[in-house]
Amino acid sequence: MNVKELLQRDFVCLDGSMGAVVMGMGYPADDILKLNLDAPGVIEKIQKGYFEAGSDMVFTNTFDLSAAKAQRYGVSIGELVNAAIDIADKAREGMNDKFVALDLSPSGMEEEEAYEHYITLIEAGNDRTDLIVVETLTSLSDLRACIKAAKAASSLPLFSSISVRENGRTWFGDRLEDYIDTVNGSDILCAGINCTLDPAAMLPMALKLREGCDMAVYAKPNRGQPVKTAEGTSYDMSAEEFSEGITEIYRRGIRVLGGCCGSDAECIRLINRKIRG
Repeated sequence: MNVKELLQRDFVCLDGSMGAVVMGMGYPADDILKLNLDAPGVIEKIQKGYFEAGSDMVFTNTFDLSAAKAQRYGVSIGELVNAAIDIADKAREGMNDKFVALDLSPSGMEEEEAYEHYITLIEAGNDRTDLIVVETLTSLSDLRACIKAAKAASSLPLFSSISVRENGRTWFGDRLEDYIDTVNGSDILCAGINCTLDPAAMLPMALKLREGCDMAVYAKPNRGQPVKTAEGTSYDMSAEEFSEGITEIYRRGIRVLGGCCGSDAECIRLINRKIRG
């Protein structure tokens, strides 16, 4: 089975959060990427947990990776990317029809510089994953740069997702409609929306995406809003509430679903139980 065939299924389950789960285990945010090298078993356990809970796909632990971060760790981008791919591959050992996506994030750069940034990351991955995903986008210049970079440096399918507030705009003011116009006619295989919003708030945005896009669409909402306590950060929705919210999005016709900040393997397990039975 390839990625295009996967998207023909009635339901495709993506993974949940990486950062929130790792930080919930006591690791600082700055160490998440470095765990690929220092404690790969931690990342493997999380990703294997998602696969076992019903995820058809996990994203590599490469979100927010940059040359500056690699330099701070004293390693190359290639070392971090390939370590992350090795971990995800190990997590799916012995399982059939499980997919791994090279995870890319916003660059914070001008479009030309962002293009070179994405080229570096994609070339480091050397088409060892099943697809590439660029997620949590807040600027369409990053999207344009990544589309060009993926076409130039890879033969893999490309997913993308934007992060908008309840007004339908990113933090930089780009509209959901502008995102739809950009992905339509591009090489994007599946266009999505993730982060910032809980399932109920994301539903109308996801429906607008489905109505406007000429490709498959996906949604990965947050598990509510973060709540800081003396013990750390948690999220204000229970796994049961979150999974019911995701199931409602599925009922409304969005077939590729997962979780973003705050979601974990229990959320994915409940989503699969409600949708797949």
